[in-house]
Amino acid sequence: MSSQAIELRRILRGVRGTDLQRQLASERGLAAKDADVSPALARAEGAAADALFTIGEPFITAMNGRWIGFAERRRIPAVGPHSQFVDDGGLRSFGPTFPALWRQATGFVDRLFRGVKPADLPVQLPDMIELVLSLQAAQRIGLTFPASLLAHADRVIR
Repeated sequence: MSSQAIELRRILRGVRGTDLQRQLASERGLAAKDADVSPALARAEGAAADALFTIGEPFITAMNGRWIGFAERRRIPAVGPHSQFVDDGGLRSFGPTFPALWRQATGFVDRLFRGVKPADLPVQLPDMIELVLSLQAAQRIGLTFPASLLAHADRVIR
């Protein structure tokens, strides 16, 4: 099972039993082979989405501008799993940083080159999780972050 599928299952478990409705573009026919995300955006428009959350799948990430533009036109929060999402104009991200993941990966490669069998390598979670907030994006959709959240942010885009 891919990490995206695991992430999606966690999200679904998290919204079960709440008033939140979910619309999953990936389950409705949007696949990595599709060059256009318009069908997914049209479904979100029709569902009167109140927020947008993207997963860390490379095809979805490559379309950050489209997702963020949709959310800004609707004046709804757009959140993603990596800081790149906020750098691209999204409201908030909370997830592993790519440089930290790359550093961890080099440790794995080093151990493989030293003769450790892949089966003997431990499963590791990311060792650095980052909260990134964008005051610019918040202002564009008329939101204000609480001071307590800003105090916990690793990075704030002003």
